[in-house]
Amino acid sequence: MHSDFSRLRARLAFFRNFSYNEQILQILTSTLLFVKTILVRKGRFSMNPALCSVIIPASKAERTISLALDSLIAQTCPDWRAFVIVDGPEGNDATLKIASGYAVRDRRFEVLCNRRNLGAADSRNRGARAAKTPWIAFLDSDDVFHPDKLERQLALAEQKGASFLCSAYNMISYPARTLCKVSRVPPRITRGDLIKWNSIGCSTVMLRSELARKHPMDARAIHEDYLCWLQCLQECDCFACQESLTDTLILPGSRNHSKLRAARGVWEIYRQHLGLSALRSIEYMCGYAIRGFLKYI
Repeated sequence: MHSDFSRLRARLAFFRNFSYNEQILQILTSTLLFVKTILVRKGRFSMNPALCSVIIPASKAERTISLALDSLIAQTCPDWRAFVIVDGPEGNDATLKIASGYAVRDRRFEVLCNRRNLGAADSRNRGARAAKTPWIAFLDSDDVFHPDKLERQLALAEQKGASFLCSAYNMISYPARTLCKVSRVPPRITRGDLIKWNSIGCSTVMLRSELARKHPMDARAIHEDYLCWLQCLQECDCFACQESLTDTLILPGSRNHSKLRAARGVWEIYRQHLGLSALRSIEYMCGYAIRGFLKYI
């Protein structure tokens, strides 16, 4: 009798412990779900694989790189990865420290440091090679994405079946952060359109990964991004969001960079890469000069 009573008491104790453990499990599960919900809302966690890799070359960018990286964290589409390519150790200690801090706090960031200065073109190419996502986007370290930039372009890509996308962008004075001008783009850009005028801002571009890797940027070209877009447009047109999805920051003195060198870069593309005649190149250069003047008035 005493033995039966002991067994009954042991069974009751087991069920009491089971109920207690079940309550703890439910509390832990609810807590984890709550934390995951908060992380999803903040873009720190996603149930989906990354869709787009954002390539960010950075050199002596300590003044503005936090603005660029914060604009990624603010994206309404959280399914991205970012490769910050710090261009060489010389003079980039502050930039590397800032970028590394973001990588510690958010695992979607990865920092790659070039052993020597490679320039923006080869830094972007390195990031494109590292990317494992269907899409690649470019973001300069002194530019800023609008919060819906990636989401809007991914939706447009699905709607149009596009492999190459861009958008309008705002030209913003820095550090005042006042709007100087909106750079508009047509809804669809062909290679013929782009030869006449490069309306595509680098930080507005999203490309299929295979297209970006097939046409890497040429570090020997002055306008390596312009040449890359022209090569991509041999295979497909570029579809554009008409609204501004990127802010390009105009730093003090940036408008004073060599206009002669920029014009020489366009002439080089016309003559050496596109094989245009001197007469046709002069015709296009006249249009380029007029549009360049209108862009900044």
